[in-house]
Amino acid sequence: MSDSDGGWHYAGEANVSSEGRVSLPERLFEESILHPDQVAYWSYEIGVGFLLVSNQPLKRDIYKTQKNSDIGDAPGYRTTIPKKFFSASLNPQKASGFIV
Repeated sequence: MSDSDGGWHYAGEANVSSEGRVSLPERLFEESILHPDQVAYWSYEIGVGFLLVSNQPLKRDIYKTQKNSDIGDAPGYRTTIPKKFFSASLNPQKASGFIV
């Protein structure tokens, strides 16, 4: 799935621990979108409510972005979603998708 205006593509889904830990899809690394030794940026899309991960800050006004550089090595590529993206109404047990 892609958003022709935003340039994003669906990359997969994963379970999120109660601490916000998640394994990023290997596709993000196979296609050189993310690298364990570089910063990953997490953004919240205000209109729809998607949580996005990217290799650079998303600059449009519809995104709230925070960087997080804690990506583990393969296998697993585990990282922690920044706490600011969790609220009492959000169930962190399932990430509906990774958008890049």
